[in-house]
Amino acid sequence: MPRLIAAVYVQHPETREVVVLLPGEEPTEDLARLVTNPCAWEPTEPEDGAEPEVRDQVTVDDAMEAGDQVAGGARRPSRRSSRASSA
Repeated sequence: MPRLIAAVYVQHPETREVVVLLPGEEPTEDLARLVTNPCAWEPTEPEDGAEPEVRDQVTVDDAMEAGDQVAGGARRPSRRSSRASSA
């Protein structure tokens, strides 16, 4: 089973408790299904001997610039000019 390379928070499907999965852990199958970000997993070795796939990682800054919400629902403030217009 693949191992995690990043900490992930998931909600246990039966108890509804928040579970923290840490880097290096090999979560059980029911919890592993809840980890949907492919960048959270250790790269797997291809079976045919080809080079492993390199995944692009999206940083929080990249996501915020794209306008996506990040943890806690935070959004980057809009970049409006701080100069007041004079009339």
